Amino acid sequence: MKKYVLLVLFVICMVSCSNYYVTRKPKALIGSWERTVKQNKTEFTARLTFNEDLTFSFVVKDPNVGHINTHGDVSIMSKKIAFLSDIQCNSAGIYKYYIEYNKTLILKLENDMCKSRKNVIDGVWTRVK
Repeated sequence: MKKYVLLVLFVICMVSCSNYYVTRKPKALIGSWERTVKQNKTEFTARLTFNEDLTFSFVVKDPNVGHINTHGDVSIMSKKIAFLSDIQCNSAGIYKYYIEYNKTLILKLENDMCKSRKNVIDGVWTRVK
């Protein structure tokens, strides 16, 4: 009887998870992503672009005082991305990433001493066509 209960639970899990697609393939990051960043009393749209040469750019689409465009190098691993150099930050920042349906990028802060970067990078991004 226990075997059948486990089998039923396994089948239910497989069926319920079959429509959910998450990838952590580094090449899936390549391209541009946007999100609305809410910080204190300001709100702005930002674009984060990852290039095949392992560089990135962060562009503020709505110019605001105190937010600048930046760029640098990244290292992309199977579950994490490291922002290695950045014209605004002296230290590396490490984030876990998840990509859902090749449309949504979720960056979760793991370790970043650069306050200005972690305040804008951590969050949910949408792929730009």
